[in-house]
Amino acid sequence: MDWIATGDFEANELDFLTKLFSNNRYERFKQDYCEPVHRAYSTARFHLEFFRCTAMYGTAVEEFSG
Repeated sequence: MDWIATGDFEANELDFLTKLFSNNRYERFKQDYCEPVHRAYSTARFHLEFFRCTAMYGTAVEEFSG
């Protein structure tokens, strides 16, 4: 959220609002659907865990089907 996209004020405002909305949706998702141990995860850590689980699942499916 701390990176400025352009020198144009409207573009910066839209970029900031999009990031703010996304972050708020993420926090709400954690509050409503995650176990207490996962609620403290940062956005970066949550992405890392999510993609690692997806990759492990994909690898397991390939090994099982192939």
